[in-house]
Order: sequence, then C-alpha cells, then structure tokens
Amino acid sequence: PAAFAKAAERWGDLPFLVSDEGTRTFQEALDDAYAVARHLREDYGVEKGDRVAVVAANCPEYVVVAWGIIASGAILTGLNGWWTGPEMVHGIELAEPKLVTGDERRLARLEELGTDVGVPIIEIGEFVRQARAAGPAPVPEVELDEDDPAIILFTSGTTGRPKGATLTHRGFLHFATSTQLSQAVGAAVAGVAPDPDAPQPAVIAASPMFHISGLVAMLIGGPQTGQKLVFPPPGRWDETTHLELTVKHGITNWSGVPTQFWRLVQHPDLESYDLSTVTTVGGGGAV
Repeated sequence: PAAFAKAAERWGDLPFLVSDEGTRTFQEALDDAYAVARHLREDYGVEKGDRVAVVAANCPEYVVVAWGIIASGAILTGLNGWWTGPEMVHGIELAEPKLVTGDERRLARLEELGTDVGVPIIEIGEFVRQARAAGPAPVPEVELDEDDPAIILFTSGTTGRPKGATLTHRGFLHFATSTQLSQAVGAAVAGVAPDPDAPQPAVIAASPMFHISGLVAMLIGGPQTGQKLVFPPPGRWDETTHLELTVKHGITNWSGVPTQFWRLVQHPDLESYDLSTVTTVGGGGAV
C-alpha cells in the first residue's frame, strides 16, 4: 500500500485507470481504495488476514477493490473468471473469504447453482458505489510486514483441483524492483539514454487480473512507473481494437501471449496504424 500512496504523491493528477466510462487519476484511485478499505472494515467486519474474493472481467473497479483489500491488510483472492459455478464454489470453500464481489456475468454462475456459499455476495460496481457514497476515508490503520500474505491466485488445476498460491507484499515489491533493473540494463546495453520528456507509460489491460500477467500491470506497473491502464471494451480480445486503442491512448507497452502478437502482426492493415509510441513488447506462454 505504501508504494501506491507514494505513486499518488508523485503522479496524483496523471490518468491511471482509463475506460469508456471515464478516467480515474492516481489520487482518485487511491481515494477509492481507501473508501473500499473502510467499507470492508466497517460494513463487512474484514480484518487483517481475512480473505476477500474477486471474480470479474478486467475493469477499473477491479483495481480499486484490489487495492482497497490490500490496504486494509486483508488478502486479495482472485477467483478465475473462466471457472464454472462449481469451480467457483470450490475456490470459495478453499479460501474461506469474508466477502465475494464480482461482475454480474460471473456471479450469475453462482446464482444458477442455487448454492449458499455462506458469505455475502455483491456486484462489484455496486460495492464501489457504496464505498464512495460514505465520503472520503482516512488511510487505513493497519500494521503490515513485508512477509504478510497479500494475494492468493489459483493454479490452473491441470493435475487436480486448483490450489491457492499465496504471494507476499515483499514478493511483489521485489518483482517490481527486478523489472525496473532489467529495463535499465536493457536500455544501457542498447545505448538508450533516459528521456526526461518521455510520455507517460501506458499499457492495455488485456491480460486477466486473476492471473499474474494481469495483476502485475495493476499492482506494479502503475505504482512503480506511473503507468496508465487502458481498459478495452468488454468481450473477447480483438486485434483491431488493440491497435485502435494503441493509437488513441499512446500505448507504450504491449503485453500478451504469442497468439495475440501473431494476430497483431498478421493484421491486414497493420501498416496503416501509427505504432511509434510502442517501445516495449513483452509476454510469455505457449503459441
């Protein structure tokens, strides 16, 4: 949480979360996160070490809820948005969260089962609106250690039922440090000097936030580099939309899997798009 607070001090008025519904600056997103933390504590009894589960497509609300959970000292539990209803129940039973929040499409899978999971369930947009309605919130008063658990992500379950993998605050801070170091080394090797007039870093939030690839952009890219997150419209990833958003928002970093990159370079009108702002391309996974 301290990393995000410092980001708001440094880049408070810069855009952080951008979607068709509007833009939230770093400071506005931090204010929302503190409001979420208060809402969790006062209205749901969430304390340090409790789990709060989120199951939703990528959206600005996911980010502020995630930061609110972490700032409160609770543990963000990212349920796989592609799971079926019974798989979600398994994840909930395993993590034992105090609350489940998510978008309508995914929460409907739980409702269709008619199963009582024993915890409150609320749509994520409504949850954030309720948090904001109570007005500005103070910085959460919670003592955090670097080795306290911060996040639970689930394995793919290829050899059995998915397992919850616990990540610490220290782990994410070190990941950020190593990422910045590798970028600095790469720039030095390439002979590229730092540009103080470089545009704000920007990335399209295309990778799912219940996966480490999407979570990194949300929890590391913004707070450590002042990176702007641009959210595509809901639905399947589309290469044309990706190119259009790149041009419109001056995207500097493409992140994805090989299949996405292949579809981008095979786009019939690729050369008609001005992609000169893109300076970094990274990703992983199978073709």
